[in-house]
Formats: sequence, C-alpha cells, structure tokens
Amino acid sequence: MEEAGALASPESGRRLRELGVIEQRSLLLLAALRSFYVALGSFASATLVSLLGAMLAPMDAGVPVLVLGVVGVVAGLIAVGTLGHGSGVLVRDTRLLVQVLQERAASVHARAVPRGDPMA
Repeated sequence: MEEAGALASPESGRRLRELGVIEQRSLLLLAALRSFYVALGSFASATLVSLLGAMLAPMDAGVPVLVLGVVGVVAGLIAVGTLGHGSGVLVRDTRLLVQVLQERAASVHARAVPRGDPMA
C-alpha cells in the first residue's frame, strides 16, 4: 500500500479510512482510560476522606468533620462524573468500530456476490 500507484485503488482508500478510524479509536481509548483512572482515584479519595470524617464525628470536631464531608462528596461527584465520561467515550469508540465493520462487510459482500445474482 506504500507505493504511489497502490494508493489510488478503492481497497487502499478503504484501508486509509480504517487507519484514520484506528487512530481516532486509540485516542478515544486513551481518554476513556484516563477518565477511569481519575474515577478510581476519586472513589478511593472519597472513601478515605469519609472514613476520616466518620472517625472525627464522635469527637465533636465540627468544622473539620464538615470540611471532610464536603470534600468526600465532591470527590464522589468527580468519580461519578468521570466514570460517566469514560463510559460515553467507550460508546463513541464502539460506534466507530461498528461503522468500520459494517463498511468492511458491505465491501466483502459486494465482491463475493456477483452483480444481478437473484440469490443475493
């Protein structure tokens, strides 16, 4: 496919489109992975901060308990938000993959079934 003449064929055009989709998918997967790592860290932080707040609550440490509660809720919201973002990115990736597979299947069917075949 690297030869100049080979790039003009319909097959090489399809392969170039697939290469572009693969590049796009790799970036989407990296973004999803990053989101899941942030979500994991945020869930862990929310848990730790909430446990610290629960330990301080019986000691009537008013302001620190309130601050830890707010920090725990914010970390939990970040975790849920980034988990949702990562899931949405994976849905976009899946749509791209299905589109490529449908195009490839149509290409294979077009080459495998003779034109005008009543059985197709």
